[in-house]
Amino acid sequence: MQMCQMVINQFADIFEVTTKHTKAIQCILAALTALVAGLQMKLKLAEKAERYRRGAKAYGRLLRISTYYLMLLENGGKLDDATDLWREAMRKEGKWIPMVKTFMTL
Repeated sequence: MQMCQMVINQFADIFEVTTKHTKAIQCILAALTALVAGLQMKLKLAEKAERYRRGAKAYGRLLRISTYYLMLLENGGKLDDATDLWREAMRKEGKWIPMVKTFMTL
């Protein structure tokens, strides 16, 4: 939106738009920019993005650990007890991803 404000002056000269209309369009775009920024702050989108990024990171770790255990089992290795692994994974998942808490009973 801010880029549009800069371009408006250039197009105003090309298409012969009056100064009054140019200022009106710039004011409207400034108001829309403020509205979008306010909504982002109100909805706390940055915080939600950070939580989901951490959740994705936790899933990545879980994938690496699970892949390791599968490779271990496929090559004849023995796995004592995976219960602790999955319990810890679910605990971490519940900590970083908000929706998981709805379905978990730990």
